[in-house]
Amino acid sequence: MAVVRGGRRGALRRELRETLKVLPGGMPDTQKPPPPDDLTKEEAKIWISIVDVLPYDWFSAENYPLLGAYCGHIVTARHLKRKLHAFKVPNSYSADACVR
Repeated sequence: MAVVRGGRRGALRRELRETLKVLPGGMPDTQKPPPPDDLTKEEAKIWISIVDVLPYDWFSAENYPLLGAYCGHIVTARHLKRKLHAFKVPNSYSADACVR
């Protein structure tokens, strides 16, 4: 059985969104979460790139610490990858030297 995205439910969500826009007070909390102040610039860029492609209500405040840690892990993994790629093995430790 194929899964159909949107359909009548999607149309109802769009109608509800449009209705909420004209009601006093508008839509509740439609802002995407900004990166926390304790993230580095690189981590903040990753945060923004993640939340920008998801609906505004995808993350709740309970998820922010986890998302922040995830952004930090991405930066750390990239840093370690660069270090590993730059690491040169001395000739005496090469695979050929270990073969007897």
